[in-house]
Amino acid sequence: LRTQPEKRPVPQEENYEGRTWVTRRGIHVDRMASGWLIRRFIDPKANFRFVDLSRYQHGAGELRFDLDGAEFTHEGERCTFEVLQLVHDLDFDDEKFGRPEVAGFGQQMAAIASSHNADVARLERASAMLDDLYNHRKKR
Repeated sequence: LRTQPEKRPVPQEENYEGRTWVTRRGIHVDRMASGWLIRRFIDPKANFRFVDLSRYQHGAGELRFDLDGAEFTHEGERCTFEVLQLVHDLDFDDEKFGRPEVAGFGQQMAAIASSHNADVARLERASAMLDDLYNHRKKR
């Protein structure tokens, strides 16, 4: 029996620009890809804050992603930004979308995570890779 995902209030779209986006430190697949998506399509002026949840206090005006109680997070069987099908298959470790490029994409994300300790560096490297993938797919 499936239950409906919890409904969370989502800020109005016009309030997204120049915001501070907060997520758990130690970013990996969903959080790296979500950070790219936020900066590429939602908030080009986004500031990112990577927090230790045991010490985090939600600040006024912050938008949270991929953490409990966040404005944008997992809902049921959907990862934070479900439209990124490659991210779903890796984040949930399933083959829901069965995309052939998932294995290579996963290796690239793992390489970024293991090569860079700082979340800012992880996000920069993942963003460059995702921009290339996005531009490649757009040209096809």
